[in-house]
Amino acid sequence: MPDAMHATVRRLRLVAAMFLLTLAAVAATPAGASAADPADPPVCGVTGPKVCVDVDGSSPTVSPTTVSPLTGLVFPAYVSYKVTITNESQSTVTHAVLRNIVPPGSTPSTPPTGCTSASGVVTCAFGNLPSGGPPVTVTITVTAPQVEGLVTDKGQVTFDEGLADNPANPGKQDTVTATEDTTVKAVSGAAESLVPSDTLVQLDTDPTHVDVATPKDRNIGKAKVPASPHDPVTATLNEDNQTPFSCPKKQICRSGDWVHAVIPGTFLAPNELQFELHWSKLLVPKQQTLKNLAVFYLGDCVVTCPPLRVISARCSSQTPAPAELPCLFGVAETATDFRATLHSSTNGRMR
Repeated sequence: MPDAMHATVRRLRLVAAMFLLTLAAVAATPAGASAADPADPPVCGVTGPKVCVDVDGSSPTVSPTTVSPLTGLVFPAYVSYKVTITNESQSTVTHAVLRNIVPPGSTPSTPPTGCTSASGVVTCAFGNLPSGGPPVTVTITVTAPQVEGLVTDKGQVTFDEGLADNPANPGKQDTVTATEDTTVKAVSGAAESLVPSDTLVQLDTDPTHVDVATPKDRNIGKAKVPASPHDPVTATLNEDNQTPFSCPKKQICRSGDWVHAVIPGTFLAPNELQFELHWSKLLVPKQQTLKNLAVFYLGDCVVTCPPLRVISARCSSQTPAPAELPCLFGVAETATDFRATLHSSTNGRMR
């Protein structure tokens, strides 16, 4: 019996120790942070000092930059790459330089402070990186290529092992290179792009940019995100047929999909969001006219949706006052569709 009791005590102590180790591991991860992704670890130097380089894209997929076949206007989509450099060696490394080679077909936007850009290469000189010092990060924003496919951003860091080393002799410098892949793909009914600060971005669920509702593409949604100062966000626009819809009383309701916009932030007039919506006449009942056309709006919801809003007020101009929002402008009828542009400070589902 005593031996059995001792064995039980040892097992309890082992369980308690494992529990404390688990608590310690949880406590080591700051609130809101997640452990490093083991599938995409940084690349570290092996033969020389342990300098590590990591490249992370803002999104694994992005819509291509497109050109309107009607007007020739270019509609760029954007993606960014965050390059993180850490010196985990036992000594300071010197003459550290990042040469970030952007994906083929991409064009860098304004380079980060202290960096230069030429011929698709963004170069940043950091000088000395002390042992155990804080990571150095650089975020590089580029336009997406026009050609679909898998593209690669390459972050290449070169450095010397001592102050007396000569950076003009690249053969003796250490080099660490990390890469990040992004899928560029046009999808009918969906669009995605990074929205950098102070940059106009337009999303279109019609990848051809013809923007005429047809029997094959009965709903079209476009989003215009104005140029205004804000943190970079990733914007998506999708056609969604999963959200239940009950037609409000005394309203003329169309069938078809919702246009679902996810654009984080609040955009106030004169920098409000603009959503150009198209409905094929195959979705529209005979009672529909320009006069009674309204847009049905739901905020962004997953399980419980807020009350449906019926937006019928017309904007006084293409640049409405803040008090007018939300309102409709450019309500029109063509031979094949109805269309209207919703001016709004927020986004969600529109029908």
